[in-house]
Amino acid sequence: MNHLVTTIKSLSFNISLLAVAFGILFFAQSYLTPLMNQLELFFYVSLGIGFFLSAQFNQSRFSLLLLFLLSLYLSNQFQHPFLVSWQSNEQWQLLTTISFFTYLSWCKDRGLFSIYSLYRIGVALTVIGVSYAYLNSMQKLPTGYPEVTFFDSNFILASFYAPILLGLIVVFVAALMNYSLFSAAIFITAIVTFLLFLGFWPLSWLLTFSLLSVYFVICVITSTYFLAYRDELTGLASRRALYQKSLSLSKKYSVAMMDIDHFKKFNDTYGHDVGDQVLRLVAAQLAKVKSGGKVFRYGGEEFTVIFPRKMAEQIIHELECLRLLVADYPIVLRDENRPKKDNKQSAKQGKASRNKSAAAKDTVSVTISIGVVSAIAGQTFDEVMKAADEKLYEAKGNGRNNVCS
Repeated sequence: MNHLVTTIKSLSFNISLLAVAFGILFFAQSYLTPLMNQLELFFYVSLGIGFFLSAQFNQSRFSLLLLFLLSLYLSNQFQHPFLVSWQSNEQWQLLTTISFFTYLSWCKDRGLFSIYSLYRIGVALTVIGVSYAYLNSMQKLPTGYPEVTFFDSNFILASFYAPILLGLIVVFVAALMNYSLFSAAIFITAIVTFLLFLGFWPLSWLLTFSLLSVYFVICVITSTYFLAYRDELTGLASRRALYQKSLSLSKKYSVAMMDIDHFKKFNDTYGHDVGDQVLRLVAAQLAKVKSGGKVFRYGGEEFTVIFPRKMAEQIIHELECLRLLVADYPIVLRDENRPKKDNKQSAKQGKASRNKSAAAKDTVSVTISIGVVSAIAGQTFDEVMKAADEKLYEAKGNGRNNVCS
């Protein structure tokens, strides 16, 4: 539930941000009319930048989205005998566009310059052909959009708009279930394109696609930042982000090094999948740190918390709260050794032993040891980190599950 709420908030933020940007463009478009040539050049440049960045960082879905929008724009700007049927029928273009967006919303990122790109080009060509066949079978291909009334029951059953709306719903569900900057971008682009084709959009193709291209560039840069500075497993800031943060620290700060006690033994007993589960849950508890602290995953089972403008004695209580928060948190484990349903005999044999140790097997608790130091004048950040690490090992030597300063 929390994930869904977070997703809706993030999606709403993206929509609101673009709504404001489109609103500004709407009121400024009369001033931009004399600058259409420069704006078109800007559109091509921003698309090129977005394509280069997305290809460089293996975000192929953004690359394909940019290429598709460029193709859509060019096919409606330049007349060519080969494109007469396509250019003269916006129904075909719209159905193809939404269908391809639907596919992109569910597929995974792959290397752009690989066999997967050929496969996706094949999918795009197939979508174009299937869309043509569908519209032709409805005998609505030569004319404009069918008129829709509020009480028209054929709208859902057989009209042109049924697959369009279904595609938009599927893109929206993908954005909710697998939220990312790309899923938000593809959903917003699908809605805007739909309104643009139907003539309900107040901006021109060029202005709309120019703003979308800038938005895509921002999304690619932001997602690349998260790849570089966020730990994928726990969602915390990474070790690289830690050292980046150290460049902005004043002379007064404290560093706490934390380590999950007996984690190697825990991994050997329960397996690495459960170990990853524990790391995520511990990280979630550490992320609740207060007193201005910022938590990072240093590596393995180690975490680091930086407290800017705080001395060690000021944050001991907060660190004790974190230690207790982790120690008192029951971690529910999945029993990977449950007998299969069709193996009734072994199920009966194992029932008694499972009942006896259910509590021990189903839930576990872990503890952390913490070492904390304050920066001393003249010390480098690496020296402060080393001192905090020494305090951490001192805490482990004192029996673990304690804070040493």
